[in-house]
Amino acid sequence: MDKTAYAPGESGVIKAYFKSGNFNGPVTKSIRVTSNTIGNKPIRLSFTANVVSDLKPSTTSLFFRDVMPGNSYTKQVFIQNNMEQPLVIGDVKINGDPKIKQQFPMSVSLTKNEEGLEYLVFDMKSEAGNTVMRQANYSVDVHTNSAKSPVMTFYIILRMQQPIEIQPTSLFLFGVKAGQRRVRRIQIKSNIEKFIRVKDIRCEASELAFDTIAESDTVLHIWVGTQPVETGTDTAAGGNFTGVIHIDLLVGDNEEKTFSIPVKGSILP
Repeated sequence: MDKTAYAPGESGVIKAYFKSGNFNGPVTKSIRVTSNTIGNKPIRLSFTANVVSDLKPSTTSLFFRDVMPGNSYTKQVFIQNNMEQPLVIGDVKINGDPKIKQQFPMSVSLTKNEEGLEYLVFDMKSEAGNTVMRQANYSVDVHTNSAKSPVMTFYIILRMQQPIEIQPTSLFLFGVKAGQRRVRRIQIKSNIEKFIRVKDIRCEASELAFDTIAESDTVLHIWVGTQPVETGTDTAAGGNFTGVIHIDLLVGDNEEKTFSIPVKGSILP
């Protein structure tokens, strides 16, 4: 501001600045001016600007969904080049947990299509041992030959898909009558090209009963119910129980896996 005190009828100029380094495209900003005007209500002033940077990526967030261990994935990002020279990329720095960087190595390269448009190609590999990671996030800094955009930062979001998925991961069976066969369902799904079979189901809570139904070679349903009174224990006639359901699976021709699901409940007499 030229000054802070103005006589009646006098005018002045308020200058506002903002740093454009982190913006690209249309930007709207506002400032609030507090004065001793009638009611002492602040006055809000706004202005707009169009920030034109050297490099404008079509997105800065890359989502890799349903990532499987041992597979490779590629994403392309179009770069609007406003420079009067071709884009050149230099060092690529991956930021984040060192374990995640090791499990999901990333490389970045530059390519052009037949029309001369420039794209960044992100090649990511999920290491074969990544069987328990559900989600991972990190960022990638790509250094360029731009004076205005020397570094472009991209955010990587990974969603792992388990080779074998079981839902739900815990069971609650409260207020169930004894001898009720199909109370809750457990679904087992293979996301790999291998069939699955149930070899054995066991649980510390002997009050439970299980029925297995194969929807296909890769999808199984296990119905959880309760034992009839005549074949169950005293608890089967009424009471609370806690246990763990252990499911032994045969995956493919010779691979075996065991999954555990905690279970709680109560049985009505």
